[in-house]
Amino acid sequence: MKKILVLILIAVFLPINLVLAITSREITVLVKDNVGTGIPAITITLLGPSSYSSTATTSISDGSVIFDDIAADGEYTATVSLPSSSSWKLSDGEASSKSVLIDDQNTTDEITFNVIKKDSQTNPDEEPMEEEEKPKILETDLPGSFKKVGSTSTNLGSIPEDEVDSFKKLTLDDPGINKIVFLDPIDLSKETTANKFAVLETYVSIFEKGRIFVDSEGMPELDKRATITMRGLSLVSGAKPNIVEDGSETTNVSNIQYDGKDLTFDVAGFSSFAFRPTLVLDELEEEVSEPIYIISGEVDDLDAKVDIHLGEELVGEAIEVDRQGKFEFEYTLEQEQNEFRIVAFSDNGEVQDLTFEVTFIGGEEIIPEETKAVSFLLVLGIVAIIAVITWFVIRYLKKRKKLKNHPLSRAERLLDKDNPPMPASEREDLMENKIGSTAVSSLKQPKK
Repeated sequence: MKKILVLILIAVFLPINLVLAITSREITVLVKDNVGTGIPAITITLLGPSSYSSTATTSISDGSVIFDDIAADGEYTATVSLPSSSSWKLSDGEASSKSVLIDDQNTTDEITFNVIKKDSQTNPDEEPMEEEEKPKILETDLPGSFKKVGSTSTNLGSIPEDEVDSFKKLTLDDPGINKIVFLDPIDLSKETTANKFAVLETYVSIFEKGRIFVDSEGMPELDKRATITMRGLSLVSGAKPNIVEDGSETTNVSNIQYDGKDLTFDVAGFSSFAFRPTLVLDELEEEVSEPIYIISGEVDDLDAKVDIHLGEELVGEAIEVDRQGKFEFEYTLEQEQNEFRIVAFSDNGEVQDLTFEVTFIGGEEIIPEETKAVSFLLVLGIVAIIAVITWFVIRYLKKRKKLKNHPLSRAERLLDKDNPPMPASEREDLMENKIGSTAVSSLKQPKK
């Protein structure tokens, strides 16, 4: 009876064990180097159907790990984990995840990952590759004036290496003052370019409110299209700001916008760009009969000041404008002709001036200084001539009076240089008489 019971149990459980043995499934994962040696302590994660997930590390003996707890059929994916601190990396072209299909026809499978040392080559027979030098721009720092707190200037060291020769959106920023964003790609790959960026203040100035300068001759790499932002300007609402290039009106500026705080515009290339105040005068009378004269107008820069000149004289200095940009100045006219020059100047030194003339009926006529000088010399000359003539007349009259009271002899008249000469016949008679008298006198004198 016992034998029969044992036979029955064997007949029942033997097929079940055979089925379990036949249907057992497992996946082996190997991690090897480029010469086939197993690498231990590498983490492997296996994911599969029915939310299967298992993680293990490769063995010390052969660098493998066996996942033998697989039950369901389907696709299983093994992933190798190599953290940055690991001395190993995947071989060139090697995937970090690989999959296998497990079913009744393929109950076991194997996955292999190939790795190499981080400081070695894939082929040990190859000569070690020389490490390529990074472009110098990636090791260059901008001067501190371009890296103030809050600055959005580009960090040169963070530029992707594959973009160095054609970098877009290079930004130079001085917070609260000015900013330049270059719109065209810039080649930063040359060492000479990196050297210029190290002393960028020599070529670029963005540190003065309302004014920007880029030396496009010294640094042609930056002669590109760009968007400029000028901060901190206080302009009249609705104003149309005037931007000048190298001190003159320009057509290289577009998209001028002012949002109440920042002035932005695009430029086609570089040199010097500045905001210049716009001055407009109210309608002024050109001829007045009253001496009190009012000069008024408007400036679009609320921080600007106004000077007023009459000829060469400064009669109104640093007149402030109100919050609408308006100003007014009262002056008492004295001269008949008055030439005024009104000058509006901003904090950045840019100015605009306007000139006009006013005639004051009843005012003093203005005599130019040149005319005054000529007139003075002319009067002085006339006075001198009159003085000389007067001197000669007085002297002549004195001599006439003397001759009238004491007439001269004929001999005295002959020797007097101040009187008109005698007629020739009269002079000869006088000389003959004088000679004869002299001879008679000499005969009368006794001999010694």
